[in-house]
Amino acid sequence: MNLCGANLDGINLRSANLERSNLNWTNLNGARLSGANLKGAQLNGVKLKGAWMNGLKLEGVDFSGLQLSEVKLSGAKLEAAKLTGTDLSNAQMRNTQLARANLKQADLHQTNLKGGQFIEANLMKTDLRETDLRNADLSDGNLNLANLTGADLSGANLRGAYLWGASLDGACLRGADLRRDLGGDLGGDLGGASLRDAPIIGADLNEVIMTGAIVPDGKVHH
Repeated sequence: MNLCGANLDGINLRSANLERSNLNWTNLNGARLSGANLKGAQLNGVKLKGAWMNGLKLEGVDFSGLQLSEVKLSGAKLEAAKLTGTDLSNAQMRNTQLARANLKQADLHQTNLKGGQFIEANLMKTDLRETDLRNADLSDGNLNLANLTGADLSGANLRGAYLWGASLDGACLRGADLRRDLGGDLGGDLGGASLRDAPIIGADLNEVIMTGAIVPDGKVHH
């Protein structure tokens, strides 16, 4: 199906078969796509702001640089997806599967990512300000230079994650696990990170590398 460049703003395409469709530059802002089949669809420049895509299977999809703010992707499968520089701000992405996804420099500020799976994901330089990451699995992820200011990481699994130079000012780390894997390469790296005003009550910091990190009292950890 060729829908290239079509204006389908707000259309209801629930459970539609769009396999191998040409959706390049199509306006699907606010569209209802839950249950749709997008396997093999061409999605260059597609507009999906505020679209309903809960539960979709989008493994390996390339949404790099696209405008997906306010999108609903809760429960979607986005393993190994390419989301470099993508705007996912204010999105609803509870329990979304993003293992091994590339989210480098993506905008996820104020996004609901509670319970999301980010195992081995690349979140380097990603904007995660005021993001809900409660009980998310970020183990072995790359969060170097990420902005997690004001993020809620309560109960999150950050075991083996790299957070070198990340900003965690005002972030909540209650009950988070930041240990490194003692049987493998170094992880749980907070070197150079800033944790000013970050509640870390109950966080497991066993074997965490904190050289140069600025801890809640403003002191530099040596």
